[in-house]
Amino acid sequence: MRFLNKTIIWIFILSILQTTASCKPDDSEVIIDEPVEEEEQITKGKKGTFFGLVWFSYIKEPQDNLYAMYRDEKRDVQAGDIPSLASQMKARMQQLPAGKRAYMIHEITKLMNVGAQTIYLDEGVELLRERVEELFTRYKNLGGPDLDYLAVDWEDNQQPWGLKAKVDNLDISYKEYFDQIINDPRYQTEVRPKLEALGFDFGTDPGKNELSSLYESPLTPYSAGIKNLAIWSIVSRERISEYLTRAIFEPTQRHFPNVKTSNYHYLEIPQGSIAGFDGNGINITDYGAFHKVGTHSNVPTYGYIGNMFNYPPRGYQFSTFQKTPFNSMLRELIKVQTMYLNTEGNKISAWIAWPSYSGNNKSVVSGYAGSKYYNEWFFHLGLFRDKSFFFSCPSESTP
Repeated sequence: MRFLNKTIIWIFILSILQTTASCKPDDSEVIIDEPVEEEEQITKGKKGTFFGLVWFSYIKEPQDNLYAMYRDEKRDVQAGDIPSLASQMKARMQQLPAGKRAYMIHEITKLMNVGAQTIYLDEGVELLRERVEELFTRYKNLGGPDLDYLAVDWEDNQQPWGLKAKVDNLDISYKEYFDQIINDPRYQTEVRPKLEALGFDFGTDPGKNELSSLYESPLTPYSAGIKNLAIWSIVSRERISEYLTRAIFEPTQRHFPNVKTSNYHYLEIPQGSIAGFDGNGINITDYGAFHKVGTHSNVPTYGYIGNMFNYPPRGYQFSTFQKTPFNSMLRELIKVQTMYLNTEGNKISAWIAWPSYSGNNKSVVSGYAGSKYYNEWFFHLGLFRDKSFFFSCPSESTP
């Protein structure tokens, strides 16, 4: 089968984007890919031109266009296990071809929580930075080859959506949790000014603290308190980005200047974009932009529609999202197109689940699992400039 000219396909996609103007900033410049050399094109039967990096290392040998990332385990968290981790990582990376060497830093990131109960992770960040620095110094001294990818899976964004589990684990009340945040001197210098700049409405009730709306407001899209919840989320994401940069990305980039780095679901989305709607039907970016951390924007494309069926995006024509496989793919396409157009150098990465993945629970369901639109999604990703993706696939599933 002959492939259509890539430039023609891009012109077609960009013509579609013009019908959803909110997917790119008004003052942005439309970018059309330059023609690529024949060697870089996706060619039927050619290995390595479009490939997945699998997050479980059950693929012992490289398969056709699938390569297993090295992933740290719980035992690697302690300082004494860093030499062993460096040695294992070297052995694994030497088995992989250049351009396909990826490390997924996962369990060791939990060191960021050391000494922290609320949002202030400075102590753990410095500890993690020391471990990352030691790891890559030992790895290079052993003669380990340069890394091509570093995938970080830090998902604790300190947003209100995950607050209940966090507070329950601490065995304190919501008020006590936010009292601790407010009473820390960093609140007045690092947190409150950023909330205020985005228009946060601070509480004035003398019987409550000024952040009480964050735990008293219902987490529904049309509730009166959703503005404060969204602003808190934006400020929290920015804070986590600074921590991850200091703890992981700065030392990694120093050892491997050309490595491609990203963190799960940290991406460039402009303020007010339709792509900012989450699975609850809440558009956090109504109150500020999302930003990547590392070199690449990253987004999970698991086909979630979530609660958008009950809370369709306001103000957008044809905005009612029925829970269909096609709409699941369409929503992912809007997100990826948006981050592509808004990320410098169009540097993006995406996570894809295995074909039968149906979701985490009854409220988080993949709409295109097992359908033809799941297969089609790979063709859409293949049209973007970066020809790699992260593939979430447990060992008992077939990639």
